[in-house]
Amino acid sequence: MGENRIVIRELVTDIANNLIDGDGKPMPVKEFLKILKVNFFPTAVFINHQMQVMAEPLIGLNQSGFYGAYLDQRIEIAIRNAALNE
Repeated sequence: MGENRIVIRELVTDIANNLIDGDGKPMPVKEFLKILKVNFFPTAVFINHQMQVMAEPLIGLNQSGFYGAYLDQRIEIAIRNAALNE
């Protein structure tokens, strides 16, 4: 891919939307979240364009006031790991 960028999306389970999987095929959001074992909301997941996990998920909002720092840390890890996997 060769691009140094990330894409952020909010996925909502109560809306019947599809997303495009790593093969370019539509996939129901609920199926995608099931594959990633997301069962608590909000959960931030960090994947590459091939739908491989690039950083540990960040679950929930109540992180003792450190959510922003934890989110920044996970984004940096995901970017670094994605670069290593190119």
